[in-house]
Formats: sequence, structure tokens, C-alpha cells
Amino acid sequence: MRDSSKTLVTVVLFGLLMVLFSFIVIRSYENSTYSSENDRQVREDLAGTIDTIITGASHAEYGIDPVKLDKNLGTSSYNLSGPWQSTYGTLMLLREELARNPVKKVYLTISEDTFWVKETTDGVLGDAKILPRLNGLSDRLEYMKNSFGLREYPKLYQDMVNRGFTYWSAAILGGDIDGVDPEARGFYGKPKNSVKLSDEDAVFNKDRYKLNTNVNQSNWKNLDEIIKLCREHGAEVQVIVVPVSDNVIWTRYGWDLWYNHAKAFCAERGVELWDFNLYKERYDLFKDWYSYRNTTHLSDYGASKFTGVLIKTIKRAEAGKNISKLFYTSYAEMKEDSPYAAIYNAYDWENADPSKRPAQTDPSGEEPPADEEEPPADEEEPPADKEEEPADQDEEPDDEDLGDEPEDVTEENTEAGKE
Repeated sequence: MRDSSKTLVTVVLFGLLMVLFSFIVIRSYENSTYSSENDRQVREDLAGTIDTIITGASHAEYGIDPVKLDKNLGTSSYNLSGPWQSTYGTLMLLREELARNPVKKVYLTISEDTFWVKETTDGVLGDAKILPRLNGLSDRLEYMKNSFGLREYPKLYQDMVNRGFTYWSAAILGGDIDGVDPEARGFYGKPKNSVKLSDEDAVFNKDRYKLNTNVNQSNWKNLDEIIKLCREHGAEVQVIVVPVSDNVIWTRYGWDLWYNHAKAFCAERGVELWDFNLYKERYDLFKDWYSYRNTTHLSDYGASKFTGVLIKTIKRAEAGKNISKLFYTSYAEMKEDSPYAAIYNAYDWENADPSKRPAQTDPSGEEPPADEEEPPADEEEPPADKEEEPADQDEEPDDEDLGDEPEDVTEENTEAGKE
């Protein structure tokens, strides 16, 4: 009996110590602004002033600069996006901001993985970053209930503890962690890396991997709720695709199937879709060797260029001008104009080594192999980039600096981009 009592006391004490440990480590981190995602206080300070919201996952967080948007459009915007942010996470964050801000426009960004990600199994790290951004305990509990499967809770706890230790280590030892910049209004720029394919990779990796074009109906349901919520608050929704690198488009197939899903979804709900992967000037504006931080995310330079393109497109739409002529009608059409297409078409196929011929891909496709890796970055020094002036000069934003050439296009940046 005495042994049983000692065991019970030991278990209770251990449990209390774990609760105290978790409170100290995790609570301090999530209530700080010592992380790029912990912007709760920043948004509270801006409450009542935001009229434009950009939201979505990391493509938007790293790709659209609200400060530049405001300077040229006279808006008061905020980038509410985050890494691996789920559609449900977007819905929860929008509930808070639409309730306390006079929002007139919401730029809802989607990407090639928006439709297929499964909330309760695929996005634990993104979900973990949503939690500290939510205000009330009830919202956090609701989010955990609907976002985490049973197997994800240990991963969630481990991730929060790891980030808590990182915070305390930096706070005590003076380590360097990216913090929230209130002046950036949710934008998180990152330096450039070259993701340019070598000539050999451009030839032998064309359409090598199948894009995941599955549709998870729960994501469509969340997107429906987002559109409904925005309309209830009088906010217009514009759906946007932030451009990814030519590298990732060239080496994957199935893009038009995904695009057809996106077009159908938007058309059925009466919202407009601007897919800037299909922007006709993309090959002049977004170079693989300095416009991206990795194959799927823009660099700070690329984000500046893209925000400029977005500003011009918005102004053109507001003036009642034709938007459709700015875009290719399909990914197949766009890929024909790719710089990689010229390399591919110029290859001497007749005298090629049969063992080096590209693998044939089945349009119905198989999933990429489990050990799939991104093609290596090309270290070749890029030529100077000369941009053509857009045809519609009257569409130039007031801010003439929509993104200068990089000061050093040969700079090697060894920071690996993470999702």
C-alpha cells in the first residue's frame, strides 16, 4: 500500500513538473515576438486600421510586400500568411482580423499544394505556428480539435518545446533569431539562391515528376467558408497564384489539370483567379538564378518584382482594362516559351546516347519516388538582365522602383530555403 502511494505521488509530481516545464518553455516563446510567426501583438496594435489582407501559405508570406502595395495603392494592408499555413488556419486568422478591421479586399493566395494537403496529417509544423498567432484560449482549443490528429500531438509538443528552447537559448546567450518586424506588416523577405537548371538537367529532367493534383474536399470546404466569411464582412475576394520557379514547372507535369481544378473552383464561386505562373512576362521578370530563395518561393528581390507586377495588374483591373491578355491560357502554352524549352529542343536527339534519354511519363502518372530531390542549383554566372518596358506605360505604379536588378547577381547565398 505504501509503495502504491509513493508511486502515485511520484507520478503526480512528475506530471506537475512537466506542466511547469512546458509552461515556462512554451508559454514564454508563444507570447514573445522573438519569432517571425508570432505577430499577434503587432496585429492587435493595428486593429481597426487594416483595409486589405493578403493571406495564404509561405508563397504569399515571402512573395508579396504589403508596404510596397500600400505605397502605390494607398491601402493599409497586412500579410496574414505563414509557412505551411492550412486553409483552416487561414480561416481562423481571418475571423479575428475581419471582426476588428474595415477590410475591403482579401487577396487569397493558393498554390499547387493547397488542394491536396490533409489537415490532420500533413501540416503539423504549419499548424504549430498558427497556435501562438490566435488570440483566445477557446480559439486555440478549437483549432487544435479540428487540425490535429491523435498522432500529431507528440509532434506538436516536440516542435513547441524545441522552439521554446531556441527562444530561451537566444534570450540568454544572445543568439540570432529572426524576429517580428512591425514595419514589414507580415512580409518576410529572404535572400536569393540560384535554382537555375543546368543544360543537362533541362534536357533530361523535363516533366520528370508528377504534380499532386488530388483534391481534399475539406480544403475546398474551408475555402468556401473563407469566401463566405469575407462576403459577410463586405470584403471582396481575389484569388492569386504567386509564381514559382521555371525549374519546378519545367520538371513537373500535371499543371494544367491542377489549373483546371483552380479555374473551376473559382468560377463556381464567382471569384476571379489570377495565376501569375502564367504571366506572359514571367521569363523576363523572374529569373531562376536570382528571383527565388528556393524552387517554390520568391526571394526578397523576386518579391519586390512580383509585388510591382501585382500593383500594375490591380490598377489595370480597377481601370476596367482587359486582364486576360496578360496571361498564357495554359501551362502547356507557357512551357513552350520557357528558356529551358530552347535548350531541350536544340538537343541532338538523333545522336543521343539511348541510356540518357528522358524517361517517358504516363499522363495518368505515378507519384514521384520517395527519395525525390530537387535538381541542384546551377552555379553558372548569370548574364546581365535587361528588362523590357511594359506595353501599358500608363499602368506604371506611382513608385517607379518596382524592383531593381540585384546588386550582385553572382553572389552565392548558402542559406537553404525551407518551406
